Amino acid sequence: MNKKKEIIKWVLIIDTAISLFLLVVGVFMGISWLNVLCLIPVFINGYIIQVFGNFGKEATAEIALTQANNNAFIENTNDAVWMVNEHLQLVSFNVNFANMFKSIWQKEAIMGMNILNANEQITINDQWNAWYKKALSGESFNTETAYDTEGGCIKIELFFTPIFKDKTVNGVIIKSTDISLRKEAELAQLQQSEFLNKLIAHLPIGVFVKQVKNGLTYTLWNKELENLFNLKEEEVIGKTDEEVFKNAGEILHYLATDQLILRDKEPILIQKLCIQAEGKQIFARTIKIPLLDANGEVESIFGILENITDSVNAQEELAVAEKRWNYALSGSRDAVWDVDLVNNETFFSPVFSEMLGYKAYQQLEESWEDLVHPEDLPKAWNLFVDHLEGLSHFYECEYRLRKMDGSYFWVLDRGKVAETDAEGNPTRVIGTFSNIDYRKRLEEEYKHALQKAEEASHAKSLFLSTMSHEIRTPLNGVIGFINLLLMDQPNPKQIENLNALKYSADNLLYMLNDILDFSKIDAGKMDLEVRPFNLIEILQNTTKSFLNSAKEKGLSLQLMASKDIPAFLLGDSVRISQIINNLLSNGIKFTEKGEVGLMAKFIESKNNIASISFEVWDTGIGIEQEYLPQLFEHFTQAYTDTTRKYGGTGLGLAICKKLVDIMGGNLIVESDKGKGTKFNFTLKLAIANTNTEEIKSARLPENIDFSGLNVLLVEDNQVNVMVAKQLLNRWNIQVDAAVNGKDALVWVKRKKYDLILMDLQMPEMDGFESASIMRKAGISTPIFAISANVNSDARENVIASGMNDYISKPFKPSELSEKINSIYQQKKAKKIKDDSPKNTLF
Repeated sequence: MNKKKEIIKWVLIIDTAISLFLLVVGVFMGISWLNVLCLIPVFINGYIIQVFGNFGKEATAEIALTQANNNAFIENTNDAVWMVNEHLQLVSFNVNFANMFKSIWQKEAIMGMNILNANEQITINDQWNAWYKKALSGESFNTETAYDTEGGCIKIELFFTPIFKDKTVNGVIIKSTDISLRKEAELAQLQQSEFLNKLIAHLPIGVFVKQVKNGLTYTLWNKELENLFNLKEEEVIGKTDEEVFKNAGEILHYLATDQLILRDKEPILIQKLCIQAEGKQIFARTIKIPLLDANGEVESIFGILENITDSVNAQEELAVAEKRWNYALSGSRDAVWDVDLVNNETFFSPVFSEMLGYKAYQQLEESWEDLVHPEDLPKAWNLFVDHLEGLSHFYECEYRLRKMDGSYFWVLDRGKVAETDAEGNPTRVIGTFSNIDYRKRLEEEYKHALQKAEEASHAKSLFLSTMSHEIRTPLNGVIGFINLLLMDQPNPKQIENLNALKYSADNLLYMLNDILDFSKIDAGKMDLEVRPFNLIEILQNTTKSFLNSAKEKGLSLQLMASKDIPAFLLGDSVRISQIINNLLSNGIKFTEKGEVGLMAKFIESKNNIASISFEVWDTGIGIEQEYLPQLFEHFTQAYTDTTRKYGGTGLGLAICKKLVDIMGGNLIVESDKGKGTKFNFTLKLAIANTNTEEIKSARLPENIDFSGLNVLLVEDNQVNVMVAKQLLNRWNIQVDAAVNGKDALVWVKRKKYDLILMDLQMPEMDGFESASIMRKAGISTPIFAISANVNSDARENVIASGMNDYISKPFKPSELSEKINSIYQQKKAKKIKDDSPKNTLF
């Protein structure tokens, strides 16, 4: 029999050599190398399967069939396979290689191409170059690498095999295997292993692991064992018991139990083990559990070691040790439970009895199921069963337990399967109870406090909204009449008084807006209105508004802007203007001599996004360094006399900071006491495609004339009705007034209007309900809400009720005229279209 095997062995070696020779010859004679490979012998069940015969014309059909089969095998494999000659030109490859080549180098693989330099733009990297060079030197090897695709990173294993001809390498065969899933699995296993090692290392009981393949050397030695034997982890890991304990005590008996585990593959409990360590004698009780690999062989030995040094030599001493064990458990904050699933027995430590209000020595007559709160039992039981069935790594649940007096308290119940039978079924589960009733009470108190805080925040918002409405309504009349008086060309003395009155009213409005803006930002309800705008015009107009203030104080007001700033950008121009306005206002307010300046600098444009840097500086009183960190906090000013001397709410800079943050920037301040202050921030704004003509066409003419426009004004406050009517009449608008939403329904039935200006809060029927009824009745007339309610909810409700736009009180004549102009232009365009001559066919 042995002789037969020897003969077969030599036949196989000779036949393989012949086949490899045919492979090389076939490649350089133009024969497909796949066809040649089919001649390599196969050793199956002790027999050599090989066809010896004539390769002449009689065998052509058979060779062709074999070639087709091998080609089909190579093409259908999940691996990429290709071959290059000594000049690194592609000789042959399959579809998988073509796909891989294209995904890496975005180039089609072509037979005969030089794989190192597919074209002038694409050159293979140095790593691949080194691999091909290594293979062409005659060395077979495998390696791993990765490359990025649209679907993610792909990890592959490469096998390089040189092809010899006359002992000279004239080509290389390469196979690539996708190992991404395998690598992910290895990484997941490594992470899980690290987690478990950290967990076990800090358990309050000795835990160790021995690895079988390295001669039963330690791979895990937790902190408890370090303290017990006074042996650090680095002194133990990688060593055997003989190397660690030097054959001290009963170490030989201990080693024998390892061999029993390797043989029987069953857990072993060593009730008492004597070990000599650091000159002291230690008695321990140890549980050793075999951990099996996929083949059912023992891969590692997992051990739990308990110190029983004080319980040796007799039953009395064992009882003492048991008592001490109970004392130790009693002194712990947690109670221990131990469930024997085979005998259906449960052990609870004395601490558990004390948790329930019993004496430590009293035995519980009720089962665990009877003690758990009925509402919590299904959840706790299901989680426990899931762990027993292997669906979770450990069992953990929070639920309520009933005490002796009938009251309930919260516990955190945690456990894990400790022992299994030969089939891997759990036989024992050990866990702990932790009293978390105090924590639960704190959580409930926190939830209650949070609810109270939310209610307080809502009440604050409601209060601000109500106060805003009540203040804005009369303020709308005051500012409205001031604007009307200024339009009547008053004499210089009256103009001076009116401007002072308007300045005071505007300041009151600014303070009101600051409070509301901060409230909205603080509540996360600040929305940005993104639309095209000309930044240069915004900067110029904002700066011009401060010319008189600067002139009165003898200050130089400067504006500098890069000529590269795009003509039109997309963003909230109102908020950008608000930020700059606030910073310039502060600069002028706190500067007695020198200058205040604004600079906008174009940084770069990338992907149609322009980066613009803004800087506002002054030569004013400055701020000491110690006050800078809290400068942007709300209701905060650098010095206690600032409000008394300069005025203000202390919200301006806080609002600026938050607005810049919302826009994606960062407001920074630099200042020196007595030398001035500088603020700067950068915004990234999209470049608008709007051209100059489109912007100009949307602007109002100098002399506003909306002749022919019919407007219904719905307003219950007669002062505001007077203001609005006078202003609209100046623009040649026909105005009818309804006193509430119900009255407005009567007006729209008797007359057709081009626009409805609707107040929101009115008696009998508010604006929301009135607009909703109009829309349901099929009335499509544009409706603009004009209200003193400026919170975000009101804006959302305006759109939801069917209204088209929103104007806040007090409104600016320019803002109102701009809104009305959009309706007026639509009406003019429709009239032109209706008046156009119709084409007639003759």
